[in-house]
Amino acid sequence: MVETIKELARKEKKSGSKVVEELIRKSLRNRKKSELKKIAISSKNLKFLKGMVSLGGNALKDSDLFL
Repeated sequence: MVETIKELARKEKKSGSKVVEELIRKSLRNRKKSELKKIAISSKNLKFLKGMVSLGGNALKDSDLFL
């Protein structure tokens, strides 16, 4: 069901600009969540990276696991 901004504002008893502001804020929050999920590193890869750093970065030559 699609509601216009006027209908939504009337339903929530808020001004139209306040409704638009909340919709934009909610949209940005959802976008940030999806972007964070894209850059999340799995714990297996994180352990591998931590091991590489602790070995001075030479672990990549000895490993068959590539990111």
